[in-house]
Amino acid sequence: MSSRVLAGVLGLLAALPIAAVVQGAGLYPEAVNWSPRGTNVPTEAPIQITWSEQMNAGSVEAAFSVALGNQTWNATAFQWTHSTVPPWTSRATPRSPFPGLASITVLVLPTARDSRGYALDQDQDGVGGEPTDRLEWTFTSESGVPPRVVNTTPSDRATNVLVTTGVALHFDEAMNVPSVDLAFHVSPTMPYTSSGGANDTTVWFAFGLYLAYGTTYSVRLAGATAKDVNGHPLDGNGDGMGGDDYLFSFTTEPDRDAPRVLDATPATGGNVSVTADVAVRFSEGMDRASVEAALAYTDGATTWNRTAGAFLWSGRTFQEDFVTFNPDANFPFASVITVTLNASLARDPAGFGLDGNGDNASQGSPVDDVTWSFTTEAADSTPPTVRGIAPAGGAIGVFETTTLLIAFSEAMDRASVEAAFSLRDLIRTWTKDDGTFTWGRGDDAVEYTPATTLSFDTSYLVGLAGSAKDVNGNAMGGPFLSSFRTRPQPDVTPPHVLNTIPADGETGVARDPVLSISFDDAMDGPSTESAISLANASGPEQYLVSIGDFRWDGANHTVSFQSSASLDWSRTYRVAVGPGARDDAGLALETTFSFSFRTAPWSARVIGRVADEGITVAGAIVTLAGQTTQTDDNGSFAFPSVPNGTYDLTVAKAGYAMTKVSVTVSQRDAAADGTTINVGTVELRRVEGPSPALVAASLGAAAVAVLLVGLVLRRLRPPPPEMEEPEDYEDAPDDEEFPEADEEPF
Repeated sequence: MSSRVLAGVLGLLAALPIAAVVQGAGLYPEAVNWSPRGTNVPTEAPIQITWSEQMNAGSVEAAFSVALGNQTWNATAFQWTHSTVPPWTSRATPRSPFPGLASITVLVLPTARDSRGYALDQDQDGVGGEPTDRLEWTFTSESGVPPRVVNTTPSDRATNVLVTTGVALHFDEAMNVPSVDLAFHVSPTMPYTSSGGANDTTVWFAFGLYLAYGTTYSVRLAGATAKDVNGHPLDGNGDGMGGDDYLFSFTTEPDRDAPRVLDATPATGGNVSVTADVAVRFSEGMDRASVEAALAYTDGATTWNRTAGAFLWSGRTFQEDFVTFNPDANFPFASVITVTLNASLARDPAGFGLDGNGDNASQGSPVDDVTWSFTTEAADSTPPTVRGIAPAGGAIGVFETTTLLIAFSEAMDRASVEAAFSLRDLIRTWTKDDGTFTWGRGDDAVEYTPATTLSFDTSYLVGLAGSAKDVNGNAMGGPFLSSFRTRPQPDVTPPHVLNTIPADGETGVARDPVLSISFDDAMDGPSTESAISLANASGPEQYLVSIGDFRWDGANHTVSFQSSASLDWSRTYRVAVGPGARDDAGLALETTFSFSFRTAPWSARVIGRVADEGITVAGAIVTLAGQTTQTDDNGSFAFPSVPNGTYDLTVAKAGYAMTKVSVTVSQRDAAADGTTINVGTVELRRVEGPSPALVAASLGAAAVAVLLVGLVLRRLRPPPPEMEEPEDYEDAPDDEEFPEADEEPF
C-alpha cells in the first residue's frame, strides 16, 4: 500500500509542470482558413483569415505583418474589418497594391489573442502562444500591369485578306474572354462568335458570314471593357495605364467575278399560292438599290415593279446576298407570272453587272437578264397563318408603352382580324374598342396600340381567334396565342454614395492609395468615371491630380481608381463625384459628393540586423514605435513606415537579455532614396543559467512537492501501540511514567 501510494504521488509531481500550462485542445484559438493562396493573385487582393473563435482585433493587427524580402508592411498599411458574428474573420485590404510578380509572405505572430485573452494555438497542441503557433503562408502576386495586345490576325493594315477569314487577338497574358467579347467592335458590322485559346492569351472571332470583297474593316477593342483574368483593363496604347482602346484595320481581297443568281422562288411550275413572296439568292452580297430597281413582274396584262411591294434583305453566305419581295396585293388567280431581273441595273458593290447566263461575263440586258415564270392557283384555299409577333412570345422586360405587331402570311380581311383580337391580363381584357389598329401596306401586318398604358411587372396574353380571315375568305381555323411580361417598375431614386476608402477625414493615408467609392445602386461606368475628380486641397488654390485605372466590382456598385503618380507627403486631397455620374437606369447623382483625406507625413522604412557576436539571430522579436516584427533567417528586420521622431528599439529572444537602443528617424538621415533608415546591427548578449521565470517555476514546484511528501509520510506512520493496564493498577506508584506515543515502546 505504502509503495503504491508513494509512486502515484511521485507521478503526480512529475506531471505538475505540464499540468500548470496545458489546457484541453480547442480551448485556444486557431486559424481555420486563410487567403489568398497560390499564384497570380491580384495585387489589390484582400487578406482574409477565418478563426475558430472571435478574436481581439487589436492583438490580431499588432501581430500581423506582410513581407517581401526585406520589405515589411504592418497593419497600418491595410484597411481592416473584423467580423462580430460567425464566421469569425479578419480582413485586411491593402491601401496600396502589392508589387507585381512577387512572393509575398503573411505572418501572424502567436501573440494574437481571442476575445477571452487566450493566445493563438496554431499547432493545435493545446498550448497557446508558443513560437510554433505562428500562422505563416506565402502567395505570389500577378504582374500588376494592365494587359496589352501583342499582335493580331490579320495584322494591322493587312491587304488582300480572304473573305473567309476570322480575327484573332493575341495578348501578353490570360484574358477574361467574355469581357473581350463584349469589348470587340468591327465596322462594317459583322455577326460573330468568340472563343478563347492558348490559355486564354488568344481570343478568336469567327464571323457568321463571309466578309465583303474589297472592303476595309476597322476593329476596336474597348479598353475599359476588355480585362485580364484579374480584372485589369486593357492598355491599348502601351502607356502602362489601363483603359485605352486598341485599334487596327485590314482590307479584304478585291472582287473579281460578276454576281450570279443561285436560286429563285417561286420555282417554275403551277399551282403557286397567290400570296407567295418572290425570293432571290445571289452568289455574293449585292447593291440593294440596283437590285430593287431591276425587279419587275407581269401577268401579261399588267406589269409591276419595286413600288408594288416591300423588300427584305438578309444574308446566307455573304451579307445582303438574299432578298425577299412581298407584293402588297396578291397575284392574280390562274395566271402565268413572269419575273425579270434586269442585268443592266442589278450589280454588286464592286460595280459588276449581273451574269445571268453564267458565262463569267457581264453583258447587260437582255443577254444576262434573269427571267423565270410560274402559274398561280385557280382559287385560294390556303388558310392564313401568323408569321411573327412583337413582342415575341415569352418576352420579358417589355416596356409598358409597347404596341403589338402581328405579321401574317398573306393579305388579311381587316374587320375579321380586329374582331378576333384580344389582349388580357388577370384583371381586364382589351379589344378593338380599347385601342387603335394601324394596318401596313398589303394588309399583311397590323399594329395594335392600347388606349391605356400597361401595368409594370405583369403577364399579358395576346389572342387571335380562328375566325380571322384572309382577303379571300379563308379563316385561320385555330386560335393563335402568345404571351409577354412587362418590365418591373423602374428605379426612380437617384443614386447615393454609401461609403468611401479612405473614409472622409481619414489621415495617414499612403501616397499610392487605391481609392474606392461605393454606391447604393449599380452605376453606369463611363459617365461615373468621367464625373470623378481628385484634387490637392492643401493650399489656397486646389489643383487637379490625374487619375486612372478604374475598376468596377461585378455588380457595378463600387469603383476603385488610383492617381497616375504618387501623392505628396502630408497633404489634404479631395475626391469629388459630380452629377454627371448616373446609375444603370440613367438617373444622375443629385448633388456633388466629395470626401477628403490627408496623406501620411514623411516616414521612413527602417531596416537593420540582429546578431550575436556577428552571427545572425533569427526569430528575434523587434519592436519600434508601437510596431512589432520578427527577424528572418538572415537576422534582418524591416519596418515599412515609421514617422519622424526618436524611439526606443527593443529586441527580445529567449536565452538573450532584452536589448534596447535609441533610434532617430529623420529625413536628413535617410539613404539616397530619401525614405530608408538603416540602424545597422543590434548585438544581443546571451543570458547564462536558467531564466528567472524558470527558477521561480522550479521553486514553486519544489515547495508543493515538499508539502505533499510530508503529508504522505504522515499517512504512512504506524499508529501508537495500545497499552494494557497493570493488574495492580490501583497499587501503582503515582509517579511512574509511561512512554510517549511517538517514542519507542520498552
